[in-house]
Amino acid sequence: MEYNKKRQKADLYSILVNYAAKGNPVLVEEELFLAFLETHAGKVTGGVRIAEGGAERFRAGLDALIDEGKCEVVYDELGKGSLYLSKLCHEMIWQKYGDTREERNKPFPSEDNLGITIPPSRLRHLMTTAELAACFEFAYGPNASPHAKHQEGLEDDRILMIHFPEGFGSALVMPDMIPQKIIEAAFYKLQSYMQNNTNKEYLYRKLLPQFNRKESFLGNEMDLLQHHPYECYANLMGGEELTYVFWAAFCNMIKLDIKERNSRVSDLMGVIQGACIVEAANYCYKSIASKKMQKEQALRELEEHIKRPPYLFTFEEIIKYTNPDGRPILNLYTKEELETWLRKKVTDSPDHKSPEFLILYGNERGQLFVHKQELFPVCLRIIGDTTDALKAAVADRWSKVLRSYRKELSMEDDKTFDRLLRRKLAKINPFLLSLLNDSRLQLINSEMNWSKTSASDAARLFGKAGLNPCSVIFNLKRKRLLDEVKAGLPLRFTLPLIAAICGFFKRLFKKESLIEDDMGVEADHAGTARSSEVQIRALAHLLVPEGKTLDSYLDELKNGWVQLTNRESRETIVSDVNTIVRNKVRELRRERKGRPLSHEELTEVADNLVTWDAALRKVNGKKEVLKKYIELYILKLLQGGGTVRGGGAGE
Repeated sequence: MEYNKKRQKADLYSILVNYAAKGNPVLVEEELFLAFLETHAGKVTGGVRIAEGGAERFRAGLDALIDEGKCEVVYDELGKGSLYLSKLCHEMIWQKYGDTREERNKPFPSEDNLGITIPPSRLRHLMTTAELAACFEFAYGPNASPHAKHQEGLEDDRILMIHFPEGFGSALVMPDMIPQKIIEAAFYKLQSYMQNNTNKEYLYRKLLPQFNRKESFLGNEMDLLQHHPYECYANLMGGEELTYVFWAAFCNMIKLDIKERNSRVSDLMGVIQGACIVEAANYCYKSIASKKMQKEQALRELEEHIKRPPYLFTFEEIIKYTNPDGRPILNLYTKEELETWLRKKVTDSPDHKSPEFLILYGNERGQLFVHKQELFPVCLRIIGDTTDALKAAVADRWSKVLRSYRKELSMEDDKTFDRLLRRKLAKINPFLLSLLNDSRLQLINSEMNWSKTSASDAARLFGKAGLNPCSVIFNLKRKRLLDEVKAGLPLRFTLPLIAAICGFFKRLFKKESLIEDDMGVEADHAGTARSSEVQIRALAHLLVPEGKTLDSYLDELKNGWVQLTNRESRETIVSDVNTIVRNKVRELRRERKGRPLSHEELTEVADNLVTWDAALRKVNGKKEVLKKYIELYILKLLQGGGTVRGGGAGE
C-alpha cells in the first residue's frame, strides 16, 4: 500500500515535469494542469499512465508533492495560482555550475539561456556591483551571522538574480553558491579570455605602467590566472593592497577591451560577467581586510589606553573608550566581543608567564582591570597617596598613648611597629593591602626586566626575602616618627621620670580610659569572629530554602550544574571546582582579616569566579546554578573555622 502511494506520487511528479516541459519548465498554471489530468485520465503520456480519479484525488497528490518540497503554489497579482517546480529549478541551476571548467566559455546561467521564468516572489535582485559586494561581505565574510544573512535575504531559498551593467545580461545563483562557487566560476571565465596569448600580451602591456617595479608580481598573477585560476580566489581573499589594485585594473581593462571591439558574442559576454563578479569580490575582500585592520588597530589603541593613567579601569569604562578621532570602540565591536577579548587577556598565559591583564578585587568601584606592566606604578602611586594618612593614624595613636602616660611595644619593637602599620592600613586602604598581599605582584616582579629607575621602585616593595615590611614600603622610620610625635607634646608626657610620676597619680585618682586597641587583642578578635559567625548564619538562613540543610541543598545544586553521567568524571569535576573555591576562600581570609562578608560581596565573588576563572568557564552546565553552589560552598568553608580542610567531591 505504501509502495503504491510512493509510486503514484513519483508518477504524478513525472507527469508534471513532462507537462511543464512543453512551456515554462518550472512554472505551470494549476487549473490547466488539473484539467489536463482529468482529460487524460487512464491514458499514457510521456511513458507514464495517468491514473483515473476526480479533481480532489489529483489535488491530494499535488499536496503531497508540495509537502515533499518538490513544488509549491505561487500566486500572481490577480490571485491566479501556479505550480512552481522549485526542486527542478534548483537542480537546473546547480547543474550549470556543476563543472565550472566546462561552462567557462559560456555566460552564466540565466532565465534566457535556461528557458525558464521564475516567479518574482522567488527571486532576489542584485542590481549593482555594490549590492553584490555587500552580499558577499555581510552574509559570508568574517562577520557572518544569522542576522546578517537575514538582512541580505539569504536565509531562505530565494534565487539570486545578478544584473550586469550595460546590457550584459544576468545570472541566476543559489544562495549556497555565495561566495566561493560563483567567484571560482568567474575566474574560469576570465581564464578563457587569457587562453588567447594575444589577449594576455595586450593586457600585460596595458597594465605594465601601473605596476612600475612590480613587473614580476604582474606576470605571476596573470600566469596564475591562465594556468591555476582556482588559486586566484585564495589570493583575493587576503585583501592585500597590491592584489586589490591588480584585480581592479585587470577587470576594468578586460571590459574596456571588449567594449572597444563592440562585440557581445556569447563567450565574451561570459568574460565580462566574470569580470563584474570578480570586481565585486575584490571590493568585498578589500573592505573586509580594511575593517579587520581598523578593528585590530582599535584594540591596540585600547590596550595602550589601559596602560596610561589612571591605569585602573572597570569593564564599563573600557567599553566606553573613544579613540583620538572620537570614534567609540563599540562602533567596531559588540559588548560581548570586547568581553571575550578581555577574558582572553586575563586568562591566557603566554610562555608560562602571568596573563597580560589582571583583575583586582576589593575596590569600591568593583572589579578593576590593569595591565601587568602598570601594576607596580599603580601600587607606588597608591602608596604615595596613602603614606600621609597612615603616618597620621600611627602618630595619632601614639599621641593618645603618651598622653595617658603609657608606652606600647610598637614604639620600641620594629616587628610590632610593622604589624601596627598593616592593621592601620587595613582600615585606611584595604584595597592597597590586598594589592600588597597579592601573590601576582611578586610573580610580575620576577618576570619584568626593570630599568635602573624601575628596579629601585621594585626594590622598595620586594627584598630578597619577599615583600618588604610596611615601614620600608612607606618609608616610615619608627624612631623618627616617635621623635616627631614627642616633639609635638608637652614635656610632662615625654620625659620618662615626669611621665611615670604623673601617670601614677592619674591612675591613682582616676579610672584609666581604655585606648582603642587595634593590635590584634583577643577581645577584638573575638568580637570580629562573633560578628562574622552571625553574618554567616544570616546568609545561610537567607540562601538555603526552608526545611533544607546547607549540605543537602549543596548536593541538590551539585546535581543541577554537573551534566555528566559517569560517576568518576562527576566527582573529578566537583573536586576541581571545590579546590578553586577553597583557594579563593583562603585569599578572602587573608584580605579581610575576619571582617564579615556581605550578601552582595558573596554574590560578586561567585560571579567573578564563574565569569573570569578559565577552568570554571569550561564547566558545561547551568551557570546560575553553579554560582549558587559556589556561594553556599563558600559559606560552608567559612563556617568550618580557621582552617580550610582538603577534600574531594563529597566535601
